[in-house]
Amino acid sequence: METDFKPPWFLYPFAWLSMGWKQGSAERDRYKFEGWYLDLSDNERTKFKTAFPESPWWPGYYFYIENIMKKDLGGIKPLEYIKEVKANIGSHFERSYEAATELEKEGKLSEAYKIYRDLYDNSHMMGEKFDEIKRFIENYEI
Repeated sequence: METDFKPPWFLYPFAWLSMGWKQGSAERDRYKFEGWYLDLSDNERTKFKTAFPESPWWPGYYFYIENIMKKDLGGIKPLEYIKEVKANIGSHFERSYEAATELEKEGKLSEAYKIYRDLYDNSHMMGEKFDEIKRFIENYEI
């Protein structure tokens, strides 16, 4: 599908529910994308989603736009849905963090760095583990 629009995760390096999406140019660009996306036909949306599958940091985003933003809730409770999305993001974080620590233990520092970098860029709310990730990144020489 040819388009100048890309999903938000192509534009800024942070997860969907991050505070970064609630301010400045990121917020403006996300709303612009969502308006454009909602104007697509069902067939065009399907093609777009195939061309740009959701990032693991953005689980359920297309569903959110297509249903919850349009107020076509069909029995869905928005706060419960967001809670589920947060849980999915947290699970992705934990799986990725475990994989990175295993790679680090195995001495595969370059591979661990890639995962830690992704975690660092996308998961700013993970407390103590975030500090550990930051230390690794700061001390790792590419």
